[in-house]
Amino acid sequence: MTPSLTLDLTYNTDFAQVEVDEQRTNLTRFPLFFPEKRPFFLENAGIFSAGTPQAVDLFFTRRIGIDTLGQPVPILGGGRLTGRVGDFTVGALQIFTERRAGVQAAMAYSVLRVARQLAARSRIGVIAVQRMATAQTGDWNRVYGLDGRIGIRDAWTIDWWGAASASPSPGGNAAAYSARLGYETGAWSNVARIIQVGSDFNPEVGFLNRGGGYRYYEAGVMWKQRFPSIPLLKQWIPHVNYRGYYGLNGYWQEGRIHLDLTEVELANGGRFGPEVNVEHQGLQQPFAIASTVTLPVGSYDYTSLGWDLTTNPSAPLSLDLRADVGGFYNGRRRGGSVTLAARHASSLTTSLRVEYNDVRLDQGNFVRSLIATRIAYFFTPRVLCQALVQYSNQAQTWTANARFGWLSTAGNGLFIVYNEGREADGFFQWNRPQARSLIVKYTRQFGRSG
Repeated sequence: MTPSLTLDLTYNTDFAQVEVDEQRTNLTRFPLFFPEKRPFFLENAGIFSAGTPQAVDLFFTRRIGIDTLGQPVPILGGGRLTGRVGDFTVGALQIFTERRAGVQAAMAYSVLRVARQLAARSRIGVIAVQRMATAQTGDWNRVYGLDGRIGIRDAWTIDWWGAASASPSPGGNAAAYSARLGYETGAWSNVARIIQVGSDFNPEVGFLNRGGGYRYYEAGVMWKQRFPSIPLLKQWIPHVNYRGYYGLNGYWQEGRIHLDLTEVELANGGRFGPEVNVEHQGLQQPFAIASTVTLPVGSYDYTSLGWDLTTNPSAPLSLDLRADVGGFYNGRRRGGSVTLAARHASSLTTSLRVEYNDVRLDQGNFVRSLIATRIAYFFTPRVLCQALVQYSNQAQTWTANARFGWLSTAGNGLFIVYNEGREADGFFQWNRPQARSLIVKYTRQFGRSG
């Protein structure tokens, strides 16, 4: 539109070439955060960022065109305007989705964001987000937010935001706010934060890590000590932090003290170190942690030991290991995850990720396992084959995603994508099919010179 303002339009939007989500094990009673992968929504995504990432995101693009089970909802089209107008950074997004029977009505999503950089690493911004059904009245949700940063000299920063939601059936406590104090130098990385979310605050086009209202407190101290005289050692980074969730009535919902005094980062990118975690869980209602195991109401305090080990990620063979052993609610948990990756020059990369958790509680025992294998082969920098095959015994599903790409420029070219999902009792024990698709897609970018 201008040298500093860009308009993107989309119609009958398709994301067939985007890799599927990685499956994950969830041993909590709260939703997991899955990052956005669709290119249209990733472009200039930082302009629309507001709130606390992965905790209280005031706008989260995965709420558009994806239902709560991760299945696509057809996107009719829309547009996005981003860039600068004078001293202001602006962003506007309008997307329309089609009706999906039994899932949701046809929707219109609108986002407006305006921010301005100030002196001394400071800024201020506003955001407005709306979801509205297009074929009926009385079905809408809105969120309004104000956020900013105050830079104090070179090391101190104060990040803050406040927001409120609105809907046809308003509640009495539909506001939320946060304040974060950070101190960052070459040797120290310290933080203190508070978040309060009202019991009726509901950002339907955002991400809220838990509902019902809460207060969150966080405090952390990290010391970074370098050793120039030891070539293999980059830095020693001992740290300790506390995170606690409390109900608006003061009930202690969750707490965690993380103590890691021996974590070491190596010059080649590797890292290792043991840790101690002291945790508290407060259940105000029964928690069905597995289909055959339900934890009763009550308070649970336990301690666990962890170990992280990461080798040089750029080496031909690399390892990423996480182990956890110790208390878990009123019992014990043993397990963790391991990822083994191999690469050959710039043409072949493969990885195998295995997660395993053996949980033994007073109410019963269960095992959570997950296997994911990934392979990518580049015939040339622009011709590639990729595959991701996964199995989760928590979801009892086996999924496969295979993609062939013959690229021309920046995401354009020929794509052939095959997806299959099956109910399964193991990585090689498949039951009936759930879904299967073969998609051929070709995109081309047209340029104009002069």
